[in-house]
Amino acid sequence: MQMKKIKNITAKAILDKRYENADSKYPIKLRVTYDRKQKYYGTKYSMTEAEWFKMTVKHSESLRDTLFDLQNEVQRVTKIADKLNPFKWELFEKKYLSKYDPVTLAGAFQTVIDAMAEEQPGTAYVYKCAINSLNKFKPDLNLLDVDEKLLKEYEKEMKGKSPSTISMYTRALRRVIRIAIKEGEFPLEAYPFGEDKFSPPVARGNKRWLPIETISKIYNYRGQYEKAKDFWLFSFFANGMNMKDIARLKYSNIDTDHNIIAYKRSKTVRTKKVIEDISIDYIDDLKLIVEKYGKGKDYIFPIFYEGITPKEERNLIQLFTHVINDGLKKIAEDLKIKPFTSYSSRHSFSMVQRDAGVSVAVISKMLGHSDTKTTEAYLGSLDVKTIRQVSKNLTAFKEDFAKVVNM
Repeated sequence: MQMKKIKNITAKAILDKRYENADSKYPIKLRVTYDRKQKYYGTKYSMTEAEWFKMTVKHSESLRDTLFDLQNEVQRVTKIADKLNPFKWELFEKKYLSKYDPVTLAGAFQTVIDAMAEEQPGTAYVYKCAINSLNKFKPDLNLLDVDEKLLKEYEKEMKGKSPSTISMYTRALRRVIRIAIKEGEFPLEAYPFGEDKFSPPVARGNKRWLPIETISKIYNYRGQYEKAKDFWLFSFFANGMNMKDIARLKYSNIDTDHNIIAYKRSKTVRTKKVIEDISIDYIDDLKLIVEKYGKGKDYIFPIFYEGITPKEERNLIQLFTHVINDGLKKIAEDLKIKPFTSYSSRHSFSMVQRDAGVSVAVISKMLGHSDTKTTEAYLGSLDVKTIRQVSKNLTAFKEDFAKVVNM
């Protein structure tokens, strides 16, 4: 049987006579040797010694397809090994034993999806949607099919979708390509993304911010759905903190010495970059909500619990956000205002600060954005004085609009 050698690695298909079944057949295995260490990997074939002789020596036509399959497996072993520099058994087995073909775009995507499924189920779902969309655009794509021309054709095909969807899908594809480059499955010189090549479109957010008069009505709302109102306000007063980060808040995030809440956004905790805490003035309005709903022992709000899995976390935050948004919808009906959701608090925070004259750089810092490279380059940590001014801007409306809306 053909043997391949590369980088002190040999691969050979053998008849493993250590194990014999009832039909006097032996399993055919691939024996991979690296620096005198041998490992065996099973194939789907088994043969008698006579059949093995007919295939490897006599080159029997009836066994030709089996021989070709085994030779292809030997070639695959050496191809994988050739891309590993240095060679490591763990990396080799990860690639060789993977049930997905790393050459295909679907296989490359699925490998990434599986790796993040447990810890990042939400992101994994976006990647599933992305590869489904790409497969619908052009089935059976290989990694090397992804070039600047294909990306532009895909963007054109997706014109009917929202800019945010196109952005998410093409950014997912970009990450898969980057991983493929790192693992030697895609040539660096063929990388199709960049300023002079293809850039994922920037999603332009909808105008979800609420006028200050509307915010005042929400603040003074009294009625059946106050819980939804309170958590919307918590987000608004906490620099537009999203519902997941609110649910993840722990008492340890409260710095009582400086009267500050400091936390890291959940979407940035897995990055390898150094991410600074977002610091929020722990004003009385936030304290009242914490006192009212803070029933947890470790987590402030009894939404999550210790030992929760990422999947359970995702399900609970979806339920929590749904309950809050349903309540906000009822509040809008009661107040006879345009319907709004929890996410409008983040937009509203930004607009209130902008209208108060706060610079875009500072607002970006308070929101915890990581993609404002220019501002991040020259802005250090915000001092407490700036944080205090931010919270004063948020509560200024209380002096101008004091009417309580009772329901």
